[in-house]
Amino acid sequence: MTTIYESPDHGETVTGRLAGTSDRWTVSRSQQATDLITTLQEDKLWGDIRRKSLQDPVLEQMLARAVVWYKLKYS
Repeated sequence: MTTIYESPDHGETVTGRLAGTSDRWTVSRSQQATDLITTLQEDKLWGDIRRKSLQDPVLEQMLARAVVWYKLKYS
């Protein structure tokens, strides 16, 4: 599930909440940095997977099936 970060005071205080919920928690600076690094690593991984799927028909088909599954289940 996606975490949404909010700050009413331009970054002095940061809270997190799961998308679709209203329960918030305070996020420490070190946790913010860890979350950002994790997000960047995941984005890079998915970018790499998408690029490789252009050259790999099996991977391309697997991604297409994952998209169909996601849309059927969560849309």
